[in-house]
Amino acid sequence: MAYIISQVLVCIADLFYVISMFAKKKLNLVVFLFISDVLFASHYLLLKGGLTGATTIFVDCAFLIIMYLLEKFNKTKYNLIVTLITMAIIITLSILTWQGAISLLPMFAMLCYLTTMIFTNVAISKTGAFMRNLLNIVYMFLIASYFGAGLEIALMISAVIGIILDVKRNKNKNVDTTPTLDSTNTSTQTDNVIDDQTSQQN
Repeated sequence: MAYIISQVLVCIADLFYVISMFAKKKLNLVVFLFISDVLFASHYLLLKGGLTGATTIFVDCAFLIIMYLLEKFNKTKYNLIVTLITMAIIITLSILTWQGAISLLPMFAMLCYLTTMIFTNVAISKTGAFMRNLLNIVYMFLIASYFGAGLEIALMISAVIGIILDVKRNKNKNVDTTPTLDSTNTSTQTDNVIDDQTSQQN
């Protein structure tokens, strides 16, 4: 019964994760990742060997709350300090909940992901989520969450799509900005020529 519940929880967690990967703002990304993390952690707790995964994700929940507040109140200069403290906690918890070499996977997954959360750029944060997915796939297979592992592959694909969309969005912004600047300069130059001609006639 616990296994069935865990698989239901991971399905719902995956849904919120996919939504987060299509977020345009980091603030929205953090909110949906938080909801997803709570469900993921609950799913891990119901599986044998999932203790390290659950504890590291609960730490990430606290981390995401802090990141949300920093982002909302424009205090992102503290991102690095908060991230380093969280990394230290993750490593400590991994040692305390050590269940063999398997415990290294969720730890490294979280460290990769946390490193990219330092940046305010959404695409970079999603890249960290992609790396986290990759390691989580292996971890889920090892703790016998096969259905969860299959869904994790889908999450990894959604992360890739989200990254591509962000890159294209940023390129379009640059393209849209350039003509505006050029047209402004052209207009200014034209006005200057007209002014010169008028002054010469006078």
